[in-house]
Amino acid sequence: MRWLRQFLDKQTPRFQEGRLRILFPLFDAADTFLFTAGKVTAQPTHVRDGLDLKRMMGLVVLALTPCVFMACFNTGYQANLGYEQYRNAATDTAHHETVVDNVVLTADKVTASESTIPQNSMSGK
Repeated sequence: MRWLRQFLDKQTPRFQEGRLRILFPLFDAADTFLFTAGKVTAQPTHVRDGLDLKRMMGLVVLALTPCVFMACFNTGYQANLGYEQYRNAATDTAHHETVVDNVVLTADKVTASESTIPQNSMSGK
């Protein structure tokens, strides 16, 4: 992992001063995700905890995971409820037919009309 740390340290000036300055927050986030932050407090602080930013954000992601799963489940559930209400409303009315019924009826009408054509007109006489 030392080679990755050295590579990231060599790239840091490009993101701080060069053309890639606008992407520095993204670079810094990736650097902090891979390694512990290099900046530490020099003076004593009033909060003494071994939990750094990377570990705190890991706990946040872990805590949000059930919320994301529940949101996905609820979105699908609500969509299916809406679709079921639409489908029930479409089948309850007598004059409204589904797309599949229209296609089948159209195919039956074409077949019925072709069967009424006299055979001698098809032979070209």
